[in-house]
Amino acid sequence: MHTLSVLLLFLSIIITTFNRGFFSFPALVMVLSILAILVKLFLKSPKQAFRIPLPFLQLLFVVVYSLFMFFSGGIYQGDNLASYLLYFLPLVSFPLVLTYILDLRNFSSRVLKYRFYFLLLLALTVRILIIIASPRPVIDVFTILKESPFVFLSGQNPYDTVYSPVYPGVATDYYPYWPASFILQIPFVYIFGDPRILLGFADILVAAGL
Repeated sequence: MHTLSVLLLFLSIIITTFNRGFFSFPALVMVLSILAILVKLFLKSPKQAFRIPLPFLQLLFVVVYSLFMFFSGGIYQGDNLASYLLYFLPLVSFPLVLTYILDLRNFSSRVLKYRFYFLLLLALTVRILIIIASPRPVIDVFTILKESPFVFLSGQNPYDTVYSPVYPGVATDYYPYWPASFILQIPFVYIFGDPRILLGFADILVAAGL
């Protein structure tokens, strides 16, 4: 069963990675890195998977942040200040990340107390900067998530609608997500005009809750 789960996960990643709109090599590196971690966990027994030693989790956090540090930009972002900040801010915050694996006796207690909140603020800032750096990404997911709430509010069926064209020669006449995706997006798209606001808000809310 574990082997089948890993195989299905791998196939799903391969299929979606090389779909239209996902031609980012850095994103592929990050996805494959996460896949390697998941494979390792899948090959463990359930009891072992939930008994991960703290040093491993600390090292994993540093590795994941390192990937984020080098691949923090978004696709279709422009050449602007927000794009440069996307690469700069994670880099200058890296020393704070190292406090999770270094000897903490030499660090200020105030730094240790508020480091997570600072990283949470960094995560929020990065999500805002991505929206500024890439205000109109040429990708079908962005288009249909942005337009589907208005389609629904107009009394039409989002699953039976042709959305604005994205790729040459391809009709954007599909909506592959559950109804909650366009229902929850209504206030965010109506107020901000961007579906990524909800996605970023959900990320930060989950992190704060954990």
